[in-house]
Amino acid sequence: MRPIFFLFPAVLLLASCSNPIAEESAATGEWQSLFNGKDMTGWEIMGMAEAEVRDGALHIHATHPNNNAWVYTTDAYQDFKLECEFHMPDTTANSGVVIRFDPKAEGTPNRVAYEANIDWRTDIQNPMGTLENASRANLLTDPDPESWHAMRIEAEGDHLRVFINDEKVCESHNRRATSGHIGLQVPIHEEDDIAFRNIRIQELPEVTVSEPLLEEQYRNSDRSLEPMLSDGSLEGWSAIGPGRWTFEEDGSLHGYSGETPSFLVSDRAYRNFYLKTDFKIAKEDNSGIFIRKNPDSTAVSTDYSIECNIYDHNGPAHAYSTGSIATHARAWYDLIDYDDWNEMEIFARGDHIVLYVNDTKSSEAYLPAHFDKAGNICLQAGTKIFMDNGPSDVYFRNMMIRVM
Repeated sequence: MRPIFFLFPAVLLLASCSNPIAEESAATGEWQSLFNGKDMTGWEIMGMAEAEVRDGALHIHATHPNNNAWVYTTDAYQDFKLECEFHMPDTTANSGVVIRFDPKAEGTPNRVAYEANIDWRTDIQNPMGTLENASRANLLTDPDPESWHAMRIEAEGDHLRVFINDEKVCESHNRRATSGHIGLQVPIHEEDDIAFRNIRIQELPEVTVSEPLLEEQYRNSDRSLEPMLSDGSLEGWSAIGPGRWTFEEDGSLHGYSGETPSFLVSDRAYRNFYLKTDFKIAKEDNSGIFIRKNPDSTAVSTDYSIECNIYDHNGPAHAYSTGSIATHARAWYDLIDYDDWNEMEIFARGDHIVLYVNDTKSSEAYLPAHFDKAGNICLQAGTKIFMDNGPSDVYFRNMMIRVM
């Protein structure tokens, strides 16, 4: 008979507080197995769940619907690389791997710690690999739900990264939790089952984070904030394309392009800076702020500049919605009000880019080296995507920059 482990409302301790698996190789920097493929040594269950070890894999599922249940390590960890393989049919609604989890803390793990989501659906806020409430994952390319897949989570200080099949899908600097247990989320439906195998960890030297986050440093700097649009003048800017740029009575800048993308380009080049602006746009129109465009080229594209996107379509399945670093990092869907003004903040330091929309960190990424250069800032005039949705307009106001 295969070993099956049950837990009903209380927490069941399946092993002693000491984890002999981890103790086999406790030296920092060496890989340690967290699951021996035979039994539940080193793991506990929290919630109404069932765990079964078969064929070298750990299978978990709920014993009661709609409950939060977890299988988690008896040991806690701070800085590490964690690897595992998972198999979950596309009929299963939701699971995940949680890190830096305190089982005694109030609140669900995805709010008091970090959960890397496992979910095959693409039309949701938290697709595969998302660090819930921290960083939204890029969409995977044609994954096969019937196959085994690899997940790697790297946690060094406040820097978190998630990889699916060796593809980095998201990263973030976040200080919600600094250490804790590792957990596997039990799917909420009784008929759903997820399997994990080859679970291992490489502990890293502990990182002490002392300086503020990039966005806090740049916001609180005593360097002056300079206006980029003022007095109803486009001095210091040049237009590319047939778009029309005019100032409204309230002082806001109106960009109209119709069907052809057009840009307003700063004459000055910037590398490290903090930029903030208010913007307003119709829901189906496409705009954005491109940064670090090559000054010696008239081309504005994501190949040689960085697009801070302003564009929502197709609901949460849209690839790079407003607040995304287009082609690099996705934003949460539905961050803006299309009937009112919204705020975007851009933080650029070296290869590190952070975006905020309406006080929410919308995306973050470290970009390839060729994007780390001084370049122009480009405002994209509103581009009409659908011919029957009226005019194509975008508005900017209160645009300020702090050079760092």
